[in-house]
Amino acid sequence: MRKLIFLLILNFPILAFGQNYEGNYRAIFFNLFSDPKTIIAEFEVKSDNSLSGKIKVDSIIKDFTGTVDKKGKFEAVIEQVGNFTYKLKGKFDKDNKISLVQRSQVGSGLNKSVSENSLEGNFAKVVVTEKQAESVSNLQPQPKVELIDNGKSWLKIHHSNPFFGSEWTDFKAFVGFGVSSKTPLGTESRKTPESDYFIISVKSQIEGQQELRINLQNYKSEQKNWKQNEIQVTSYREVNGENRNSFLAGATLKTDSRYAEGTLEMVKETDTQIVFKLANFKIKRLIKDDFVTLNGFIYADKFK
Repeated sequence: MRKLIFLLILNFPILAFGQNYEGNYRAIFFNLFSDPKTIIAEFEVKSDNSLSGKIKVDSIIKDFTGTVDKKGKFEAVIEQVGNFTYKLKGKFDKDNKISLVQRSQVGSGLNKSVSENSLEGNFAKVVVTEKQAESVSNLQPQPKVELIDNGKSWLKIHHSNPFFGSEWTDFKAFVGFGVSSKTPLGTESRKTPESDYFIISVKSQIEGQQELRINLQNYKSEQKNWKQNEIQVTSYREVNGENRNSFLAGATLKTDSRYAEGTLEMVKETDTQIVFKLANFKIKRLIKDDFVTLNGFIYADKFK
C-alpha cells in the first residue's frame, strides 16, 4: 500500500442548529509528495439534508451526491477518475471531520491488485461570496509599513476583517529543521547540513486565537531570502468564538501570484534562535480576491 504524505489546512468548525446543515462547504486536500497534488471538494447541503457537489482532481471535475443522516454523517461516491475511484465520508460536529478515500484497481480476476489510501482532514462552511470579498478588500488599500528590528517579535496584520487589530505581538514562535526522507515532520532537534526543509510555527499566547505556519521545502543553508511563491505552504488563521478567518498559499498549490507576494528573510541566527523578517508577505484567503498581508519580525526559538 502506498503511503500518502499530506497537508490539509482547513480547520473551521461550524455551528449547526438542530439537524439543519444547510449551506455551502469546501475542503482542500493537499499532497506534498505524490499525485494528484491538489484535490478540492465543494458541496451544498439543502434544507432537506440532501447533498450535492463537485470534486476537482488535478484538472478533472466530477459530480457527487449524498445525504446527511440524523447524526450529521454523510457519504458520497465519486465517478472513476483515471485508474482511481474516490469516496467522501464526513460528519458535521465541532471538528467537521472529512475523509477522502482513494481506491485503485489494476488487472482482473486472479491478477487483480487493489490499493486503498485516505486523506483525513476537516471541511469549512463558505459564508462569504467572491463578490463580497472583492468589494471589501478593494475598499482598504495596502498601508506602508516601516520595517525596524527592535529586538523582539512583532507583526503588522492587514486584511479586510481582522478580529484582533492590526498589530500582533503576543505570540510564541518556533522553527524546526528536518530531512523529509528520513525524519518525521517537526522532530529534528537542530539544523544539520542534510536538512532540506524547515517549518516556522507562530501561535498567539491565548491558545487557538491566531496562528501562522510557514513550511519551506528544498532548503539550502546558503540561501537566506525567499519569495513567497517559492515557499511550499503558508497558512494564517484567526479564531474569535464561532468566527473564523483563514488564508492559504503555496508553491505546490499554484496560488495566483497576486496573492503570494512578498519575501521571507533569515536575518540572523544564534545557537538557540533565528530571526526572520516578513516584508509585504501576502497570503490568499480561501475566498477569492481577499488576502492578508504580514510585515515584521519573528524571533523564533529552535526546537530542542
